[in-house]
Amino acid sequence: MDLLRWWRFLWVLGIEWDRATSEDARDFMLWMKLADKPVRVHWRHRSKDPSDIPRPGPIGRHHRPW
Repeated sequence: MDLLRWWRFLWVLGIEWDRATSEDARDFMLWMKLADKPVRVHWRHRSKDPSDIPRPGPIGRHHRPW
């Protein structure tokens, strides 16, 4: 999937894949960091109203109870 995203990114910019530079790769990686990630609804919440579904918190910020 990442390779497909890379090719589509280059296609939008009008750059042939074999002509891409390291700056293009840098821009792609920065775009990947900023792009919203799709939220997958858990099977238990599929029949609920979307406003009632709890949103996941940021990754890597787990609070320990101790």
